[in-house]
Amino acid sequence: MQGIRKTDFLIAGQGLAGSLLSWSLIKRGFNCIVVDPYLGSTSSKVAAGLIHPIAGRRLLKSWRAETFIPFAHETYKELEVFLGQNFFQNYPVLEVFSSQRNHNDWLTKVDDPFCTEYIGKTISSSQTNPIINAPFGGQFLIKGGWLNTSFFLDSYRNLLIDNHQIIQENFDINDLEIIDTTVRWKNIEATTFISCTGYQAKADKYFGYLPFNPAKGELITIRCNKIPEEYVINHALKIIPKGNNVFLCGATYSWDSLDEIPTDLGKNKLIDAIKKSINCEFEIIDHKAGVRPSTKDRRPFLGRHPKYPQLAIFNGLGTKGVMMGPWLASKMAAHLTSDILLDEEYSIERFEAEI
Repeated sequence: MQGIRKTDFLIAGQGLAGSLLSWSLIKRGFNCIVVDPYLGSTSSKVAAGLIHPIAGRRLLKSWRAETFIPFAHETYKELEVFLGQNFFQNYPVLEVFSSQRNHNDWLTKVDDPFCTEYIGKTISSSQTNPIINAPFGGQFLIKGGWLNTSFFLDSYRNLLIDNHQIIQENFDINDLEIIDTTVRWKNIEATTFISCTGYQAKADKYFGYLPFNPAKGELITIRCNKIPEEYVINHALKIIPKGNNVFLCGATYSWDSLDEIPTDLGKNKLIDAIKKSINCEFEIIDHKAGVRPSTKDRRPFLGRHPKYPQLAIFNGLGTKGVMMGPWLASKMAAHLTSDILLDEEYSIERFEAEI
């Protein structure tokens, strides 16, 4: 019979949330054990991985971009050095104008004090690479970036493996026992359990009361030797260079059939969007799907359970997890280890638990 293995934190899920939070806790000198089945189609692994400072139809600065973005850059560079790998690129984004009106809307951002630092060069249609369908020109955004999420997660997983800090298994919340002020899962006893299981927490008996709004997304990977590799193209979809003439293209949104199964409908939508964005031939080399752990109020879920403080959640990063995750992970780690209060904007205290 196995003896009891004790740890400070037991984390379910080694997606972006679980990886960034465990890193923040380990840096603070705490012990972590992560449980993850190592699936190929999690939302983190198929995520576009883009840090986008200005987005949406209204062209608004992303929530807390001025805080999230520099912290994200610093964290990913730190992790690259520590892991000895390169998985983060500081790509500019070419926002292709969809119309003259859209062009004019973007020009107003040049003098917007909340957006100016992210505005790069404006280019005309004649200055745009001829393979890009840009009759109205485009606007470069700077200070963004792209994380190769799949490569990052695999690199970080290798670190956990080397340190005997990961267990490759499915985690069933029903196997978790609450014992006085600690928790136990199989032969592991932890001071705190943290749920980082993405949209699957929607069915969690402890955190299922939180208003998740998961959305399925599909992406395809293409090969093309004519698309520029120095920047991301954002037109009918995002075309992100991965190197060696390979590009990640996406993504779709669907609130039906929440699974990780790629569909012909999603694939055809992506192909149509690529053809609207560029006018050259390309080869499809991969097609994946995942479910984003989005939330109804578009804010993440951080905090301890209101009845069982030895249970916590770090989840709901949605489509902006690459940008928000590092800073929020540091705040969550400070909350868990030093009882520093979380901001009400992202604390789960904003919701009343049905307990």
